[in-house]
Amino acid sequence: MRFAQGGVEARRRVALDAAEIKRPLREGNKSSQGADGNAEQPKPANQDARKQLMRKAVTGRSRRSHSRLVNQEMWGCLSGAPIRVCVVRPHGVIAPLVMDGYDRAFRRLGLRTRVLDLSALGGNPNSLGKQLANLMAWKPTMAICYGFTGLSVSGLFRSAGVPLALLFYDSPFGVPWEMFQEYLKELTAFPDLYYCFLWDRAYREPCVRMGMHYVYPIMLAADTSVFVPRTPAYRFDVSFAGRMGDIAELRRARQAAAIPRVNDFVDRLIERKLTRPSTPLLELWAELARESFPDMVLDWGRPGMGELHLHIHREGSALLRRALLQAIRSAKPEVFGADWELPGAAVHPMIDYVRELPALYADSRINLNITALQLEYSVNNRIFDVAATGGFLLTDHREDLQQVFPDFARMTYHSGEELDAKITYFLAHESERSELAAELQKAVLIGHTYEHRALYVLKSLAGNA
Repeated sequence: MRFAQGGVEARRRVALDAAEIKRPLREGNKSSQGADGNAEQPKPANQDARKQLMRKAVTGRSRRSHSRLVNQEMWGCLSGAPIRVCVVRPHGVIAPLVMDGYDRAFRRLGLRTRVLDLSALGGNPNSLGKQLANLMAWKPTMAICYGFTGLSVSGLFRSAGVPLALLFYDSPFGVPWEMFQEYLKELTAFPDLYYCFLWDRAYREPCVRMGMHYVYPIMLAADTSVFVPRTPAYRFDVSFAGRMGDIAELRRARQAAAIPRVNDFVDRLIERKLTRPSTPLLELWAELARESFPDMVLDWGRPGMGELHLHIHREGSALLRRALLQAIRSAKPEVFGADWELPGAAVHPMIDYVRELPALYADSRINLNITALQLEYSVNNRIFDVAATGGFLLTDHREDLQQVFPDFARMTYHSGEELDAKITYFLAHESERSELAAELQKAVLIGHTYEHRALYVLKSLAGNA
């Protein structure tokens, strides 16, 4: 085990840390079952001991900013600490890939990880029990999951006093109301064990108000194992890759689930969003409620409100993407992932995120980003993925872009007309396009990879964020 600073003394400190932490952890594991066999809340001393270990591990002796992706001195010290991370891998399309990115990031930072793959837990009950027993025998220091997915096995972590970090890269309210209430009950009953990370600040205040104790902001990031710098072949002038469902089917599902007045509100809200694409949806929601629908004031604590927001997000995102793509006159966009015909564009099936998407980003002179409606101020993964390959990007305006790239205004648009004008301009100015792409790539690799996010999560659990 290599330590960049401290030598024998660093090894001695880590050994002492390990000795200090193992005894209370073992005792906490034994005492976490009540007399009736039900799990009780872990003893504060156990949790404090874990937090102390995390704090010592992530607080390296060097405070210099890193010159490459990771401060090697800090992680030389961290690699000696006995931190084991259980990465909960869920079902889905993008969510499993995000958790794969975190798994690789933790391992690159010198930590040991094990993946709990939820998609593989539906087999023989005896086999399932053995898998979970083996995982807990490994004694994870912490666990991390996508959204609420880790709560499906929360009792497993809770009974051992293992803190769980929940990464919300979707709206935390987009689950059925009864299920959300059960999740919230668990989070509020054991507040010291759950750490919620929200990728959009619009959701923070209501989460805190509902009783979530530890709530932190977090952005998506570049997965530099997948999206690597590439030499462009320029097969396409303008491209957009993103799933866009069948709009008619989405509308029918929404109309069947809501009463006429609610459907009228949704129709008018989406129409308003199409005319003002850069204005956050929830701002337009509040505006429309004040003007004409006082009974539709947004209240996340109201049953069904989160599910209604999910319907609006799905249908409105598809409509917004279609409208902006149809506004392009200066080029014929290549669209990957639409479930409908799009006049004026070449429509292709969805391509593989890992094997094909990086090449598309590098080989397009202009990559388009049209943000889904559930993101109010934050940015999606396309920003980081395109940048990591060295591709050029035009994106709708989002406030959080300034945290990624200070010169973001040159690469943003606020309407279909501005988008078309910027496509015309940047197709004719290759050197400026290349310079901006290189600057964005540098900014992302310096501060916005999954290694940076993994470090931030560790610091947050240690109380150092």
